[in-house]
Amino acid sequence: MLKISSKNLILIYSFISVLIFNWAFFHNLYIAEAGIGGSLVAIILLICLSNILYAILFVRYIAKPLLILLIIGNTVALYFMNTYNAAIDKIMIINALQTDKGEVGELLSWNMLLYALFILVAVVFVLKLRINFAPLKQELKQRSIIILISTILGGLIFTPFYKKIDVFMSENKELRYYILPSNYISSTFSVIKMMHKHPDKLKILTENVSVKPYWPNNGRKNLFVFILGETARAANFSLHGYHRPTNKPLSPYQKDMIVFDKMQSCGTSTAISVPCIFSPYPRKEFKNKLTSYSENVLDVFKEIGYEVIWKDANSGCKGVCNRVKTEVYCEYGVCQDIKMHQNFAEQVKKANKDMFVVFHQRGSHGPMYSNRYPLEFELYKPACKDEDIKNCPKETVINAYDNSIYYTSYVMADLLKEIKTLEDEYNIVVFYTSDHGESLGEDGKYLHGSVYESAPALQKEVPFFVWMPKSASKGLSLNRECLNKKIHQPVSHDNIFHSLLGLGGIKIPEYDESLDIFAHCHP
Repeated sequence: MLKISSKNLILIYSFISVLIFNWAFFHNLYIAEAGIGGSLVAIILLICLSNILYAILFVRYIAKPLLILLIIGNTVALYFMNTYNAAIDKIMIINALQTDKGEVGELLSWNMLLYALFILVAVVFVLKLRINFAPLKQELKQRSIIILISTILGGLIFTPFYKKIDVFMSENKELRYYILPSNYISSTFSVIKMMHKHPDKLKILTENVSVKPYWPNNGRKNLFVFILGETARAANFSLHGYHRPTNKPLSPYQKDMIVFDKMQSCGTSTAISVPCIFSPYPRKEFKNKLTSYSENVLDVFKEIGYEVIWKDANSGCKGVCNRVKTEVYCEYGVCQDIKMHQNFAEQVKKANKDMFVVFHQRGSHGPMYSNRYPLEFELYKPACKDEDIKNCPKETVINAYDNSIYYTSYVMADLLKEIKTLEDEYNIVVFYTSDHGESLGEDGKYLHGSVYESAPALQKEVPFFVWMPKSASKGLSLNRECLNKKIHQPVSHDNIFHSLLGLGGIKIPEYDESLDIFAHCHP
């Protein structure tokens, strides 16, 4: 049986955990131009901190189980950080908790087998390892010496550079989310803490609702449709100036579109953006309110008598649709967006009332963008078909992504074609935006979910348009010229809640006219 003293275990594991498991941190430290000197300072400080931490934690009876948990946690975290250059914060932990089976399957790759093999070998090694603990007094003395020397050495290194370190870390806040194991441990505790902070009682928005239509009674019902895209970034939409015609299928409907060219998402992940979009709370407030603690705009429309339906081909509504009718079109990760609106016109006619319907698309969810569209829509070739998209040339990743955007455009065009048949009976208004954007290898980043404050613009700049035929603008007494004057103004997901209420002539205390894009564009 292999043997090691507890003192040597602390020192050796501290060294290994810093130099091996924190490779992603040092890689990003290098990119941030910390220099060789800055990297050496970081290595020494982390080793000193690790020595202190493990001298406290690696005690008899729990040392082995804790070591195994750390190896598993660090290796899994390192896999995702290395593969997608993704930092791990509380939002990433929430994403992981809400990931469905299909998404998990697409995130796995052959490269992960190497990490799994490492875990297996390391765990077996630890199980066979015999840790020799000294008598209590001697053990305490040895650990006290480790803590004392590490504290003194860390202090001597840190003190001369603390001002530079403070400024550097302030300018590169995301770096701390690459340090293992503190990133996923502290983030997990933050999520647990946030969950316990939420009130048990649902916050009600529908107590003081009033409806004051700004349009004359013309015998037409309202049909408001909200298409919620997935992982679509504005940079790859030809409607926003992209050089490829990725939105060509929407060309027949473009004359009735109002395209806003400066739209910012609420978050960089579905878990945050989806509930935030329909919430009355702005992004800066919402980031601390991550569960279904409040009614949302769907509840308001339901309260005033609309038929409200959430149609989902993605990974769920994140609590938004808890109190309204829900139709799910996604099983085992196999999702076809176009199935959501089959026979939709018949469904609307059968309801025969005002309706508010959300279509939550699978859209361009990665990393397997090539799974998001049928083969006949693979216009840009070759397209990356590897789960580990870092193995593909960047242009093939972009090709697969652009194909998915083109197919999303086709799906939306097909829906608009069906909805248009209802034009004589309904005032139809269709919204489209995406929950967040995506990184496709720019600056070594892939997918999404980066810390919002330091996330690339490509993960936050999303498409946004409103499709409104002339019959609807006339029926709802909306001035299109007024709306067209607003297309270059900066907007964000913060505007959605208030604009939907404004469109419906709905007033509640939480309504903010300054965030309503339709404000002042009707009598």
